[in-house]
Amino acid sequence: MRVGVAVDPPLLADLLVRLLGTPERRVQRYNGRGLARLDLAVVSPAFEDALFAPVVIRLPGDHGDSGVGIVTTVDGDDPVVISDVDILLSMIGRHLSSAIDR
Repeated sequence: MRVGVAVDPPLLADLLVRLLGTPERRVQRYNGRGLARLDLAVVSPAFEDALFAPVVIRLPGDHGDSGVGIVTTVDGDDPVVISDVDILLSMIGRHLSSAIDR
């Protein structure tokens, strides 16, 4: 599975790439150019339109959204509470496993 990360600040992007990567999950950091085909993307508000994937997880911004992010799939947008990294990891695992089942 291929995951793209387009997150500000760059230090957070690097940390997410290291944290999210597994032997089965290749994680790439967005470098300003398009990434190859992705199964899932994790983006911050500054990079909302940088990556395209069947599942896009938009992290909460820092301007009063109280930890609410958005998961975009072919079915539409769903607000989700993303209060810590464990929740983000769980969401990624759930969405990638459902992509395998399709």
